[in-house]
Amino acid sequence: PEESLSLFELALEELGLIENARIRLVNLPKSQEIKVRNIRSKHLNEIVVIEGIIRQASDVRPQVVNAKFECPSCGTVISVLQIEKKFREPTRCSCGRRGGFRLLSKEMVDTQRLVIEESPESLSGGEQPKRIDTFVKEDLVEPKMEEKTTPGARVKIIGVLKEVPVPLASGGLSTRFALAIEVNNIIPLEETFEELDINEEDENQILELAQDPRIFEKLARSITPSVWGYEEIKKSLV
Repeated sequence: PEESLSLFELALEELGLIENARIRLVNLPKSQEIKVRNIRSKHLNEIVVIEGIIRQASDVRPQVVNAKFECPSCGTVISVLQIEKKFREPTRCSCGRRGGFRLLSKEMVDTQRLVIEESPESLSGGEQPKRIDTFVKEDLVEPKMEEKTTPGARVKIIGVLKEVPVPLASGGLSTRFALAIEVNNIIPLEETFEELDINEEDENQILELAQDPRIFEKLARSITPSVWGYEEIKKSLV
């Protein structure tokens, strides 16, 4: 999927239509949607769609995605994509030289880690919500978008499932891998107050509910109706 998207973005740039084009996927078929608990190794490198609640959001920090090195022997410039956690340097030049290359430049983008948890409404019985790490970058971490992806926000995540090496205390890597989603698009599922468009009918309904003497209890019961009980806790949240 990444190669196809990159080719589309490159085509847009070469046509001069958009500079630094980024294609964001929307309205994918239901067949791409999956619960976090049902994600398996067979879904690796495939586009998946999940819905959930943001439980953790790291600070936005720069990350190197590409680095250019110069060979001191022949002057050749070597580009090395940085797709792993450890910074990679070229191992060999076409002239035969090994090691000792000079770093010329680094291409960096802003990145952020979001932990997504299954929403309570999607659970049944005594199931506990599952979580998965997701990684967002570039325009998806701009301040305007970051305001919509704070902990507690409900979102739809579209991205590619990736395997993440797990380092061992001894210094090597475990044979077991963690799973994470490299995000292509984030779609907030809740509108902010600034985005709400209230028409006359909505306003009349709000005014009518405001006169209801049992509105407090009704609002409390509307909080996670799938979770039975905890009336006092729900009332404290209203």
